[in-house]
Amino acid sequence: MGEAELMIPMNREQQIMFKKLMNKIRKRKKIQLILGFFLGYLGGHRYYIGDYLIGAIYTGIGLIAYHQSESFLAFIMIGAWIDSCLLMNRIDKYNHTNAVQIANKVSTSENPVIDHALEKASEYALDNDFESAVKELKSVYSLTNCDISLVFKEKLNEYQNNFDRQQLYNAIEEATLTNFEKAIIRLKKIEACSNFYEEAQIKIAEYEEEFKKQQIEREIQEKEKREKKAYQLFETGVKTAEAGLLSPALISLKLIQKNTKIYEEAQIKIAEYEEALKHKKLAQEKAKQEKEEELKLKKQKQEQEKQEKLADQLLKNAAIFANQENYSQAIQVLNTISHHLQAYQTAKLHIDQYKKNQENLEKQRKELIKNLPNVICIIHKGKPVAAAFIDQTLYVIDSLERKNTINGIMGDCTTTSGDFIISHLIVRNDSPKTRSISASQIVLLDDKNREFSVSSEGMSALVMSGDKTAELVFTEIQPGLEKYISIVFEIPLNSKDFQLKIPGGGLFSQPTILPLSIAV
Repeated sequence: MGEAELMIPMNREQQIMFKKLMNKIRKRKKIQLILGFFLGYLGGHRYYIGDYLIGAIYTGIGLIAYHQSESFLAFIMIGAWIDSCLLMNRIDKYNHTNAVQIANKVSTSENPVIDHALEKASEYALDNDFESAVKELKSVYSLTNCDISLVFKEKLNEYQNNFDRQQLYNAIEEATLTNFEKAIIRLKKIEACSNFYEEAQIKIAEYEEEFKKQQIEREIQEKEKREKKAYQLFETGVKTAEAGLLSPALISLKLIQKNTKIYEEAQIKIAEYEEALKHKKLAQEKAKQEKEEELKLKKQKQEQEKQEKLADQLLKNAAIFANQENYSQAIQVLNTISHHLQAYQTAKLHIDQYKKNQENLEKQRKELIKNLPNVICIIHKGKPVAAAFIDQTLYVIDSLERKNTINGIMGDCTTTSGDFIISHLIVRNDSPKTRSISASQIVLLDDKNREFSVSSEGMSALVMSGDKTAELVFTEIQPGLEKYISIVFEIPLNSKDFQLKIPGGGLFSQPTILPLSIAV
């Protein structure tokens, strides 16, 4: 017989009570399955249906498996899940058995709601929980069609009086412990219809008076505490300020509350210290600015001194170029000196002098070039230089190098007991025919009129250095074109004032002498 069939002969109150009691004790299959799946290895599904011994065995074995073997734990979890599925019939049996018992109990009572309330209230009363007993009985009044019996009313009055007596005694105990506020709250729960109401009102008046005195004493104590704390903060702030720590002093003084005696005096000190702190910050900022300005001036002075030293060095470098009669390079160096330096005026005077010297040198060079056969003046790299023009072929010295060693691209090097002179020439064919030029026929003369032929060892070293312009054999130059060639001479260390001796175009032509001093 199902629960619905058991409820058929019941009246409305009996049905309400039946449902209420069944909802409290009913076991559900879904919960059983969930517990079996997640907590079955700990016996959760067995605890749910009341098998506490088997549940404890599951718990012990499950904890051992959890710490010892994962495979054994998995086996127990699967077994618990199967076990929980097999217990579904027990849940049905459990629910049915309890439903029959509750139905028999409810059916024997004309008003099970009231009987249940009286039973529950009696249980509370046995535990001296008269407040819960009263609430249980009063909850019945919220139900309609309930026939309130005389016994019910007597029990309600009995429990109410016991509760009021209990509240009164507890309030007196609270008052004994000076907990007057809690005592008043308890006494106010006693209703006007109670036998203890008058006594409760007397106690309320008494305890309220005591509570007011207690509050006044607390306020006095709090005020004294605030005043003491305010004085301590004031004293700390003043001492901190005297030590020169104005910011921490202001923090202490600003913590003083408004409703203290020393508050106004603290405000005066705050204004004083804030003004002092303001002046201190201004002084610090001013000192900082002065320091920064001093550092800036020092840095500028150091930079100025550095620039002046550099300018002095530039003057020296320019003088070296001028001594070598390289006035254009000297002027270029002097032009880099800034106008705000002391050396600027000196550099300006030197520039004017070097320009005059350069003009004179160029005039002298042009005059000298005029007197040399087969030598003409051309502009090369922005300046007039001497070039050999032989049988419509132009020889221009592009650059000269003097070194002791020629390094090869493979890491090898070629040295000499003297020096190597490397002459880089531009040879241009201005004739209508192809010219054959042999670098090996060019000779180098020094100040002692010694003649130096092209060094085969030096030329080989120059080729090994990766210079593709090194030429030893005849090279052809087509009409209107030019070619860049390099030749190497090996000379003593004391040789100077060099000249190139370039052969003439014909068999009986005189060689042309090209002084290198005016050719580069």
